Amino acid sequence: MLVVFILFHMAFAAVSGCSWNSWMRDLIPDERLGQFYSKRMRLQTLVGIVLSLLAGWFIDYWKGLLPQEELYAYALLFLIGGIIGIIGVHYISSIPEPEMPSPEKGHGLFGILLSPVKNQNFKNLLVFLGSWNFAVNLASPFFTVYMLKKLNLTMSNVVFLTVLSQIANFTFLRIWGRFTDRYSNKSVLRISGPLFMLSVLAGHSPQCQRGMY
Repeated sequence: MLVVFILFHMAFAAVSGCSWNSWMRDLIPDERLGQFYSKRMRLQTLVGIVLSLLAGWFIDYWKGLLPQEELYAYALLFLIGGIIGIIGVHYISSIPEPEMPSPEKGHGLFGILLSPVKNQNFKNLLVFLGSWNFAVNLASPFFTVYMLKKLNLTMSNVVFLTVLSQIANFTFLRIWGRFTDRYSNKSVLRISGPLFMLSVLAGHSPQCQRGMY
């Protein structure tokens, strides 16, 4: 059942993500796109830091009161997050938007969907995003389990490390926005992508594991 819910969540998130990115591209000028996203992500990170600390404290507090009912704490947090997400969708739906022009005659639904794939540059982007998201989403869920089960860290310590990562993101997002507007996203990804993978490999090296113990 959990797999089914995750599948539906990822499917709808993919559809809404495409619509959101296209919408933002139409609303924001190209020369300010990087600055806008960096500012937006910095605000998201700041809110995420506060909520992550509160969630970690809540889970540890719940475990102290009801150690046999730990899953209910996670379920409650996911329920609250879902409700907040639905409220956000309500406010987004109230934003006025001009009606899109009708598609040209002779282009059916499949023709419209397949037209971007005919662009070689877009196909390269799809291959990169597909491989990147597959690798990150495959590995990242196990990081928390590894820290809790293998390194015997408490949830508060895991949240602290997560917040530390978010603080680093918050610090460098403004720099990232300036660089993308000046040099392009591709140039930034060519440097940050390999560095991200190297940091993952370094974190799983035997020397790093002995240091954590």
